[in-house]
Amino acid sequence: MEANKSRHYDQITLDENFDPQVIKSFNNEQLNELSNKVRQLIIDKCSQYGGHLSSNLGVVELTIALFKYFNFPNDKLIFDIGHQSYTEKILTGRPLTNLREKDGIDGFQKRNESIYDTYEGGHSSTSISAAMGLAVARDLKHENYKVICVIGDSSIANGLALEAINNLSNFHHQLLIIINDNDMSISQSVGKLHKLFQSIKLNKNIDEYNGNEELLDLLYGGPVDGHNISDLLKAFKKINNCNRPVVLHVKTIKGKGYSFAEKDNVGKYHFIDKFDVKTGLPLVKNEINKTTFSLAYSNLLYEAMKDNKELVCISPATEYGSNLTKIFSDYKDRAFDVGICEEHALIFANGLALNHIHPYVFIYSTFLQRTYDEIIHDIARLNSKVTIMVDHSGLIGKDGETHQGIYDLSFLMTIPNVTLAMAKDISEAKRLFDFSLNYNAPLFIRYPLYEVELDHNEAKEIKPLNYLEYDSLLDNKANDKDSLCLISYGPHLNEIYEKTKGYTNLKIVNCIFTYPLNLTYLKSLLNYKEILIYDPYSIETGFTMHLTNALVDLGYQGKIIKCTLPIEYVSKATILEQEEENKVDVNSLINKLKELL
Repeated sequence: MEANKSRHYDQITLDENFDPQVIKSFNNEQLNELSNKVRQLIIDKCSQYGGHLSSNLGVVELTIALFKYFNFPNDKLIFDIGHQSYTEKILTGRPLTNLREKDGIDGFQKRNESIYDTYEGGHSSTSISAAMGLAVARDLKHENYKVICVIGDSSIANGLALEAINNLSNFHHQLLIIINDNDMSISQSVGKLHKLFQSIKLNKNIDEYNGNEELLDLLYGGPVDGHNISDLLKAFKKINNCNRPVVLHVKTIKGKGYSFAEKDNVGKYHFIDKFDVKTGLPLVKNEINKTTFSLAYSNLLYEAMKDNKELVCISPATEYGSNLTKIFSDYKDRAFDVGICEEHALIFANGLALNHIHPYVFIYSTFLQRTYDEIIHDIARLNSKVTIMVDHSGLIGKDGETHQGIYDLSFLMTIPNVTLAMAKDISEAKRLFDFSLNYNAPLFIRYPLYEVELDHNEAKEIKPLNYLEYDSLLDNKANDKDSLCLISYGPHLNEIYEKTKGYTNLKIVNCIFTYPLNLTYLKSLLNYKEILIYDPYSIETGFTMHLTNALVDLGYQGKIIKCTLPIEYVSKATILEQEEENKVDVNSLINKLKELL
């Protein structure tokens, strides 16, 4: 028996030539062997390149069972968010080679990567709506295939998914919705949906469906063990002839098969950088003299919450990613993880602010995009005292087009009453945070993903930051009319200063506040021969465009040179590779300055 098992296992080669159709001939033993091999490959590749580990380990058997029973790519499979599609990639000849690297396999489903990737999305809760669209298109065109979507128990709590579920009540098309229930979001799941599952079950159980009834309610099947391929195949068989929407409730273990990930209840292994498989420890060590803005701001809020009982912290399922674990541990009554519900997070914050509680909402830039209406209609219109900590601002690297934090300035700088700022270092971050405590209107503090130098002057008295204050970092000019003024903001400024402090005829301005613009200060720059606007944290229609327009309106007659990100989607690569490709890295800027000076 053991020799036979080993033989089967060795015959499964998961490379570019693997044909998923062979899975249909596998018996249960071979399917389980395939599961083991796929799971080990996911662990190995994530340890080499980093990636979304836990979510993918949890859906290995489910994905294999889907490929065993259904006929892909004729049938259509959508994974909600898409970052749990590693098994699907492996089974379709994409063994995670150079996962998430510039020329490697993408971390999400990607339509231009494979015909098996029916849809692609980087934000949660889009799968049911997209699947409904596919199902209607199929039936209008009189085509014959199944539509299946897999959505998590936390993603389904998002408003978009609930809107789709509501619409299913009069949806007369075949659609299989698989709810992957693992009691986890990125970290621990919030707002359990067992009551929702139960209400669905009360409508009509799949076992009672005879194929001829005219039902307006959802059909329900499950719960099914998501790691038992045999049970999954039986469940698929039951629903095969249903021409209605069906919800199949599947129970899985996030991180299944890797003990460190299985035991993780804070989200450490949801996404992880390169790590040692044996110890589970990261291989990329934080530099001793460096920290992140995320950790610095979290620590600043933690200390402020000790004495100020009117401060609260809100996170839409990014407690671990935004370094808020300590706050959530020690201030349980004033720390709220609202789940993957970004719009709710901001309206919740607005309600607090209108009743004299000061909320700090920690949210990634890419997820902030989903809250535009709440910002403009509620928070900004009412001029509420809400501080929004915009994490992952600027280029973020390997998660690709859907996660870059480069678009928020373009829409935020069109909204009345809002103030936007970004600190260049930890010392300036402290000044900006202290400013936020007493600022009585909507404030967005943006900060990038990467590490910066620690502040070694913590005991030094902090100079208060004034509203719309700009700093002159360098002023080596002989005459304004013969000189160049570089206007920028953010962490690259310190490196730029070090590389240019010997230059003549150069002035460097740090626009800590990127909006509103300090027009009084800008008037003092109108005599400069050239003004170079450098913004590697936003596309051209953000800070660069607004600053250009302001200078022109003020009557500037010199030459304006722009060094910023184009209005494009930025694909996966390291942050430096993305900067270099778009000519916004520091070295490219220095070369530009050398040409101009």
